[in-house]
Amino acid sequence: MIAGLRIALGTLLFFTLLHAAAGELEERNEITEKSRMLFRNDEFAEIEAIAEDYRAHNSRTSSGLWKIGLLQDGLDDDFLKHNRDEAYWAGITAKVQRWIDAFPSSPTPRILYADVLSSHAWAIRGGGWARDVRDEDWAPFRKLIAESRAYLLQYKETGKTDPNWYMAMIVLAKVDGSTPDDFGVLVDEATWRYPDYYPNYFATIEYLAPRWHGNLEAIDDFANRAVRKTREIEGDGMYARIYWYVSQMQFGERLFQDTPVAWPKMKRGIVDVLKRYPDQWNINNFAHFACLVGDREETAKLTARVTEPSIPEAWAKDATLFARCRDWANAADRNAPPPVSKPRE
Repeated sequence: MIAGLRIALGTLLFFTLLHAAAGELEERNEITEKSRMLFRNDEFAEIEAIAEDYRAHNSRTSSGLWKIGLLQDGLDDDFLKHNRDEAYWAGITAKVQRWIDAFPSSPTPRILYADVLSSHAWAIRGGGWARDVRDEDWAPFRKLIAESRAYLLQYKETGKTDPNWYMAMIVLAKVDGSTPDDFGVLVDEATWRYPDYYPNYFATIEYLAPRWHGNLEAIDDFANRAVRKTREIEGDGMYARIYWYVSQMQFGERLFQDTPVAWPKMKRGIVDVLKRYPDQWNINNFAHFACLVGDREETAKLTARVTEPSIPEAWAKDATLFARCRDWANAADRNAPPPVSKPRE
């Protein structure tokens, strides 16, 4: 009986540790899936209650992500964004309008209505390079983008009570004809009203990417300005979060070779993020960055804080990379190069 109890407790401990390691991703998925399912079932009152609670309490996940942003992601991700059928988009628009009619003072369905218009626009245009867009698709694309922007501005007083209103405006600015000055004013207002709402910073980084309206120097300048704006709240954490996003956006494991990121600044940012959010998702990802840049001491510190099993998504989905980085950081041979992820099969 005692042996059986020990086995049961061991199994429970294993799954508790597994849940702790994967908890951030599970929490994100739970929020997005729940909002998606509630929307599909027209349960608008329940979505409203959840959104109001998230806004009122500035609710975050264990890694520090804003739950109100994840809720909006779940709603947006429910659209079939490659569907060019006009009847499909008319049905989605009517569905969101029913929500608006039931809750006319709520920002959530207003923002979603604008997102439906822009998603419809992108379904027509396609997500490829501008040179590959059919000539006949440009006019309806631009018309819907203009309608989305006009709608957001029409309901700004309602919309800006939710930080996602600003994110929707920043995302539209990539293609809506906003001037650089107009964009700067928008970002300044967004980051003044919601200084630590990460999605608005990430959407700005997208705008500043070389593919759109900027370059790597503009991204680096914005990252440093973001730190100055948020230092009282985040310390240097915003620098680490922004370059983490830059890595996810385009550069992957070549972040330190192909961008002007400064590892000493990023390392200070990592320390500040982990002071507030010592979450396994954060620890795993930051340990990976430390290994990529070849900082043995920091890799050793961070891998020692990883609760095994490690989170594969934080290690380029390479099942062996965590162990190889940990072993490299603690090896007697101090001249060995840091490991890199194995090519995907």
